[in-house]
Amino acid sequence: MIIKIFDFFNKLVSFIRESFVFKKVVAFYTPFSWKRSLGSFAVLLFLVGAYFRIFDDATCLEGNCKDSLSKIQFRNGDIYQGTFVDSKPQGFGAFWSQKGDYYQGSWFRGMKHGKGKYVYPNGTEYVGDFTFNKKEGVGVFKWADGSTLEGSWIGDRPQGQGVLSLPGSRKFVGYYQKGSIYDGEGVFIYSDGSKYLGSWKAGMRHGFGVLVAPGGIVLFKGMWENDRKVLGPLDKPFAIAQDKLGAGSSTGSGQVLRQAQDKHTSKAIKKKKGN
Repeated sequence: MIIKIFDFFNKLVSFIRESFVFKKVVAFYTPFSWKRSLGSFAVLLFLVGAYFRIFDDATCLEGNCKDSLSKIQFRNGDIYQGTFVDSKPQGFGAFWSQKGDYYQGSWFRGMKHGKGKYVYPNGTEYVGDFTFNKKEGVGVFKWADGSTLEGSWIGDRPQGQGVLSLPGSRKFVGYYQKGSIYDGEGVFIYSDGSKYLGSWKAGMRHGFGVLVAPGGIVLFKGMWENDRKVLGPLDKPFAIAQDKLGAGSSTGSGQVLRQAQDKHTSKAIKKKKGN
């Protein structure tokens, strides 16, 4: 019985090897066959075409756009004016996008690198250090309403000690981790527009803090512990009623106010842009 099964599989393998389809597949993938060479040539042509489409898609408006002070307009309408090295922006220059963004500052090999100022279409702006197109180093992010966040940045997000200044001379000093308030004093705005202003510990509301409704009404003012209100006997009925309404719920989706990130930015900035 075993011998018969073995013979059956041998015949099946032989049949497959001699089949027309199998031979065509083997011929197509045989190294150095003319079909494989043709495929490689087609891929090469595609890569060359893609290269010229990406890098040869601009019109030089002033200068030679290679190694001097020049002005260039890209296919999408974006414009760069400044110094060039090896046909790439390098040194000092300004950039205008069709979307309304504006950057003025240092460049390196076609990327924002060094000191610069980036202005968004809605009027918010960042002034400080850039590293290979990202906000990285020390900088100040300023909103259209005058609020500012000053501190260190890594990968387009606040990281480390930061000072948030709000209109009315109010300041909050806190420690940011990956763009979010982690320790210290900070502000958090929820999806319904309510805010928390106060102390934080390990990313949670901890210490004295104030919970404010979207219209400015104070919902809770007092102590917090591990993201929960520390309620006194007179606070409980009011706080429970507010929690049922959903205002300030720690489990609700929210946005960290005054945290900067560009497209490459944080949810807070995206919200500001939508205003």
